[in-house]
Amino acid sequence: ASMGERFTVRIYNEHLGFDMPGLIIFELMDPPEGSDRWYIRFDERLSIQFIRDRSGTIVELRFYEPGYTHRMIKISI
Repeated sequence: ASMGERFTVRIYNEHLGFDMPGLIIFELMDPPEGSDRWYIRFDERLSIQFIRDRSGTIVELRFYEPGYTHRMIKISI
């Protein structure tokens, strides 16, 4: 993830989608029972996780790919 790049989570094909600017919108599968990771449809090596503060507000998103974890802070809704 490039510093300063703006990523968006939105509804895509009636599911959550993770929009990587200039690349693709990844459709996310609902998390498996007992998990808080949303896996990318068609490539389950990639996933995202929403990090919440004590009040339950989402404050960060983590994008996981093999060997890397990218941390992205929430800047708007």
